[in-house]
Amino acid sequence: MKTLLLVIGLLILSGCSSNEDAIQNEEKKKETAAETAEMKAERSDETLEELLEEVDFGTQLTQSCGGLAVEMTTAYLHADDVRPSIIGFCHHAGNANLEGNTAAVAAAIYNESDKTWHIDINEHEFLTHPARFAGNLQLKDGSERVVIELYEDPAAFGGTGAIILSSKDNGLVIERINSSVTQNGKVSTDGNKILIEDDHVIETFTYGKNSVTHTETVKETDTKADRVITYNKHNNGPLFATPENGSVLDVKPGDIISFVPDKPLNLVDFQIRTGMKADPDQPDTYIVSESDIGDTIELGEYPYDDMIMYTIGDASFFASTAFFNELKEEKMPGSSVQLSTPNTEIESLLEGETFIHEYSDAGAKHLEYEKFIYAVPFLEEEGDIIYTIIRKLPFSTPLTGDDFIESWGEPDERIIDPEFSHGNLTLHYSFPAGHYAEVHLSDTMSNSEARAISLHRKK
Repeated sequence: MKTLLLVIGLLILSGCSSNEDAIQNEEKKKETAAETAEMKAERSDETLEELLEEVDFGTQLTQSCGGLAVEMTTAYLHADDVRPSIIGFCHHAGNANLEGNTAAVAAAIYNESDKTWHIDINEHEFLTHPARFAGNLQLKDGSERVVIELYEDPAAFGGTGAIILSSKDNGLVIERINSSVTQNGKVSTDGNKILIEDDHVIETFTYGKNSVTHTETVKETDTKADRVITYNKHNNGPLFATPENGSVLDVKPGDIISFVPDKPLNLVDFQIRTGMKADPDQPDTYIVSESDIGDTIELGEYPYDDMIMYTIGDASFFASTAFFNELKEEKMPGSSVQLSTPNTEIESLLEGETFIHEYSDAGAKHLEYEKFIYAVPFLEEEGDIIYTIIRKLPFSTPLTGDDFIESWGEPDERIIDPEFSHGNLTLHYSFPAGHYAEVHLSDTMSNSEARAISLHRKK
């Protein structure tokens, strides 16, 4: 019984001791926090302008920079600093005539013990131009490090880097980091972290007093794309994608195509080459238009000798009954200009470059824009009308005349039109409203390839 009472007593004492330890630990945390707050409260918070009135740092740095633009900021480089240090560097600020000039990176560090300024100017530093201050790292001990963003690492097209400036023994310490998984990434700071991010990836460098942790993460995207294409590579191997290279993308006008990496990738000047309209709200995302159908889209990296290529949509769209029904209404699907559009308004409706071909013997001027050709009056007395709209068909996924006949039905006429097709077969479809459509083939047989669809006003 005595033993039992003794055990219970010890347990009670142990519990009390644990509670006391917890209380003491909490008090220590509060004291530490108070000391940190007191230390920060003692800091002078002087401005850059005020410091430059005291120390002749700006003049010395300007002399070392040899005509380059000078940037300066302040930072508390040591945990116990009361006064901030001045950090500066120089760059060409967009003046290409100064490209290639070496830069200076410098600091004016205040020595608390003897109340003097120590100026450390590192000349002939390699600094990719242009550059900017990206912010200050805030380490947990109260010290700061200054981050300078380098817009491009010349060893990697589209690469980004940063210089991290700190102090040891009142001298300037220069460290460098390069992003390995972003394209034209932007550098920022968040507490004790450097963030380098592009449209798809966030690269994080987390700083301790004597350590750096590096992580890479693909951003989560809230894409509403109808077709998402993912790309990847194994180490330094070739780029590959899903669906596989050479595929025809099953999309139609109005659909959205998005390209995203499977994981953070080390790419060199990655490009997506397409004439499709980009979605302004989503990166590497495109909206399919009728004029894109049958075209190609490519993606790849430097030196671009092994590009991944897709065909945008199946060309059978052009032989569909829906396309044919729009032609019946005097409309050429996908074109912003129709037979009812006054020819004086055509160029104002078209964005970008147009090409004009004049044929005096035909009495019309042909205006070429993207996949369309418009025939408008060549002579003023012919009036303000459009004669013809021609849609050139893609060669990548060819259709034959038989494909159109199967969908649109037997044409009203099968004619040879040497003026347009150099003697090849044309399928002629008449409409009651005073216009007609034609499918122009590459040979004299109906199973030959279709080269264009044209919509005509009857004269």
